[in-house]
Amino acid sequence: MQKLGFFLVLLLSFSSCKDGVIEVPEFSFEAPVYSCDTYTLHIRNTDNTKALILNLDAADLPNTAGTQTLTNGGRSVLYRIFDGAISSAYFCAAVPLSSPQVVEEWQATSFGITIVTVEDTSTTPTSYHHSITLSNMVLVRDGVEEVFESFNFGSVITQ
Repeated sequence: MQKLGFFLVLLLSFSSCKDGVIEVPEFSFEAPVYSCDTYTLHIRNTDNTKALILNLDAADLPNTAGTQTLTNGGRSVLYRIFDGAISSAYFCAAVPLSSPQVVEEWQATSFGITIVTVEDTSTTPTSYHHSITLSNMVLVRDGVEEVFESFNFGSVITQ
């Protein structure tokens, strides 16, 4: 009986391994919204090891006041976890950097985007503040889906 108990404890210790456990995205990002060009935007967490990346079309940030509601067609959202701190240089480099490495990536399979654009005529030239909200965002990794009803991505300014 003692041997059976030892065998069960040994078996349970091997089966409790954490390999394959998926970390569910936890969005805790700090402003500001960073960009390399007008249409590749990203936000990072406080220790710069996680990023939410939004790729837009050229027409998505017009210099016209108003509200746009867009779908994910031609646009993408990625959530990445890195093995070290990142900076804007990671996203802006002409040749992809070899470090830090992406250790986990979630891809949005569907989402909506609302962009509210406000004209600011107090600046020369006139600037446009684009407030971006993602809605009904479904992030997928290894067959696991996480749904976020609404997420305030942040704001970007164009001229």
